[in-house]
Amino acid sequence: MTKEIKEGSKSDQVMEIFIRMNEDDEKDYCFAVHENDTFGDLDQIFKKLPLKLSPSIFYERYPAGYSINQAPGLLTLSGGLLFGDDAGKTKYTKIVSKDDKIAETCWPGQLIMPVWRKDSTIELTAYSALFIWLYTDLPDFISPTPGICISNQIIKLGCHLLKRFGALALGEALEQDLLDEYSPVLQCVFFFLHIIKIFVIWLALYTGLINPISFVPGAKLPKIDRDDLLNIGWTGARKATFVQFHTKYRNLQIAKCGGILKAHSDGVLEKLRKTTLKLGEGEGWSTPVPKDPFNDPVNLKTLAKSKKFQLCYDLIAKQAISFQKKIIEIENEEKKNSELQLKILEDLVH
Repeated sequence: MTKEIKEGSKSDQVMEIFIRMNEDDEKDYCFAVHENDTFGDLDQIFKKLPLKLSPSIFYERYPAGYSINQAPGLLTLSGGLLFGDDAGKTKYTKIVSKDDKIAETCWPGQLIMPVWRKDSTIELTAYSALFIWLYTDLPDFISPTPGICISNQIIKLGCHLLKRFGALALGEALEQDLLDEYSPVLQCVFFFLHIIKIFVIWLALYTGLINPISFVPGAKLPKIDRDDLLNIGWTGARKATFVQFHTKYRNLQIAKCGGILKAHSDGVLEKLRKTTLKLGEGEGWSTPVPKDPFNDPVNLKTLAKSKKFQLCYDLIAKQAISFQKKIIEIENEEKKNSELQLKILEDLVH
């Protein structure tokens, strides 16, 4: 939590948590919540942001509920904590009630996973449309209703537009191609290409590559301003994945050494071969959250005697204070930018 919690203050405190958008581990965004906020209050984020944050069009726009990621995570060389590739797997998620308080259920910086429910209406409509389109593309020699190919109708429309806007020769040539008789073998080849076309469209829809906020023409998106962003706790920060952290951390450490040759001679490259340690059960984000954060029995002294890396508010508070002091000490703007990036990656601030 914040410094006030460390000192035992009972005032309204703010903590930061991460929410995974679109079920994408590269979209773990940070939001600030208050000590009395419940998981139900997170609904405002999805209602106010003018974005489609569900995994694909086959899911409802708003979450049906929330779960907490309790995968232990990855410990970085300097004590930071990443989520890891297993974050979000069913065995590591805990379903919570929308009435539960976030501060009493999560560690600062913990990952919250929206629970998405399938939209059967959109799913049925999309699959039906793709099936009908594929049916109309059946080769004429086996189709019960030959001559209704939607793809051909689209090409005819294109030909009409070409002729209307000056490309008369090209439009007539394409139109003549449509009138020509094709052999059954060639029709089967074209149908195979249609199958590939439908598969590519389905894959784009299924993976969320095509995921518009609304299919309704002229639908008005919710407007959002700075005050709205503050109200939903938007911070603009995003959690790094393991690959992003490893690449950035390695590059920054090499730059601090003065280049890759100097880093190699100093033995830094050998140390950078492994920048994280995979934690086990009961460690990291799987550390049980104390019922009363003001009287957490675990502190840095007890952790030092333990063989496990567990979270505690004493550790989080001291890292936050250390981070703030580091920022104050950096005076040169260029140095500040590079060192700030390194500290964000290294330290468990949230």
